[in-house]
Amino acid sequence: MTAPLRAHLLLLVIALVIPLAGLLGLGAWRDARNAVAQAQAVHRPLATLVATDVARKLTTVRTALTRLAQRPHVQTMDRTVCSTMLTELQGPSASFHQILLTGPDGQVVCAAPSAEAPASVSEAPWFLAMRLKPGYQVTKAEIAGKPSRWLPQLGMPVQASEDGARSFKA
Repeated sequence: MTAPLRAHLLLLVIALVIPLAGLLGLGAWRDARNAVAQAQAVHRPLATLVATDVARKLTTVRTALTRLAQRPHVQTMDRTVCSTMLTELQGPSASFHQILLTGPDGQVVCAAPSAEAPASVSEAPWFLAMRLKPGYQVTKAEIAGKPSRWLPQLGMPVQASEDGARSFKA
């Protein structure tokens, strides 16, 4: 029995459509792969520049916090001198949104700017993280400040001179 003409035409169409669909799919896949490669080539230098700038900023902040933590007025937690010193550090070329000096219990000893400072940070996630792992830390960024923006919490322990108790500044 011979197949009708319609069946032969249908087989011919199927035989042509399947390879054609495969070629179209392969072309779309290659175009997508090329688009990804081009996007990476364009954005990689910018990403490298941003990463280098962030690393430089973190190193600068670490140096500033280390020097600040070594000052006698900060180590003794002298509230009067400490607030003035932090306010000066917060001056025109401010690298910090806010600077806090806290006692080991999380009570804020002094801050700049002091108007925005909380009374206690004992329950703040960054403070709890710094209590668990002393040393310079950079915590996950959170939305804060006015205007709102992503701000990481940077912290450095301060060794109190008289009794060796730890406090944290961020």
